[in-house]
Amino acid sequence: MGEQSKRSTQRSTNAERRQRMIDALRELAERLGPEISMRQFARETGISDTNVYLLFENWGDL
Repeated sequence: MGEQSKRSTQRSTNAERRQRMIDALRELAERLGPEISMRQFARETGISDTNVYLLFENWGDL
């Protein structure tokens, strides 16, 4: 696989991960209300804050 293809695949993977986090946050907001903390998000989804910050600039960005 060429370097261009690897980068393209990685971007798709990151985009998919971002979308899964957004979907998970929407579900939690519907269930728990809009003021969800990073700690609640991590506890409920099993997604660490490190993984959030790898894909989003900050918690508010998510």
